[in-house]
Amino acid sequence: MRVISFYSSSKKELLKFIKFPLSLYSQSKYYVPHLLFERKNFFNPKRNPFFDHAEVKYYLALSDQGEVLGRISAHIDWNYVGFHEEKAGFFGFFDCVDDVAVARALLESACDFHSKRGMNSILGPMNFNTNQEVGVLAEGFESNPFIMMPYNYPYYLDILDACGFVKAKDLYAYWVSHDTTPSVFARISRRVREKSGVALKNLDLKNLHTELEVVKKIYNSAWEKNWGFVPMTDSEIDFLAYNLKQIVDPALAFFVYLADQPVGFFLGLPDYNQVLKEMKGRLFPFGLFKLVWGKRKINRMRILIMGVINEHRHSGIEAVMLEEIYRVTPLKGYIGAELSWILEDNAVMNRIISRLASEPYKVYRIYGKSL
Repeated sequence: MRVISFYSSSKKELLKFIKFPLSLYSQSKYYVPHLLFERKNFFNPKRNPFFDHAEVKYYLALSDQGEVLGRISAHIDWNYVGFHEEKAGFFGFFDCVDDVAVARALLESACDFHSKRGMNSILGPMNFNTNQEVGVLAEGFESNPFIMMPYNYPYYLDILDACGFVKAKDLYAYWVSHDTTPSVFARISRRVREKSGVALKNLDLKNLHTELEVVKKIYNSAWEKNWGFVPMTDSEIDFLAYNLKQIVDPALAFFVYLADQPVGFFLGLPDYNQVLKEMKGRLFPFGLFKLVWGKRKINRMRILIMGVINEHRHSGIEAVMLEEIYRVTPLKGYIGAELSWILEDNAVMNRIISRLASEPYKVYRIYGKSL
């Protein structure tokens, strides 16, 4: 077994890197592959603005016969380093066969990359940072992941433990059914609407460029104190919006205004993983038909963003958002939603959600190690 390293310019190796999960999870009942053309764009420095402030190197573990046994990225997000004043590097896109020796070779390569660049610690998986997919699934393996959430085999936990990595943070996912609005949210929402004059405005996809300016302000304000948060640049938000525009349901995306000022933003996404699972990572020749036809059958959603700017937190606006989504989703044919992800120590948000679900139904884990 040997480990090779390369950069984004090595197209042949990068394609192997992208395709490896398709073979690794070919027998999994639950894994949902990304579309290959989307992954190629995501890893393209000319398209993904993450590369404007990051250094990324990729690694593949190969058998003596050249078969791919595992993959990993080592990357430094210089915006993270500057924002947190912390010399922490990341590893991401970690996948490997059930072999500690393979995992150790990959993880040691990533650690060596960061040590040579003066980093004091390493965190991951981050694909590439907390604005994207993160974590290893630690609990809740017997169901399909929701859109933009990862999946992995249970043995990943043992492998990472055996390689000296320890838990840095757990992230919770909750499942809630959308039948009737909990009375507590209806009561709080009614009081807030009557006293403060809160107004809701759905996202206007035809005027997306202007709408994004509002999203940027709310997003970076609402999450700036969260663990692991990295402010998104204008280009990164534009890139994310471009990729999500085709799947956003405007009924599930809205702003909250208070005295004509935007103070909150809510984004729910139809769970296109229900369709993507059948497409096996390919849009052509028949995937496009499956995508168009299959989206009619999507009956669940993921609550991706529910943010309120700092000065208006704990004012009941979160209840207004939840009441609205409880009102809308049955009309759109959604039976329920995953709320993900929420930091394990975000006491306020976990307390709010406990009114909807008694406990997380999935747990994702970010690992760390000192260098």
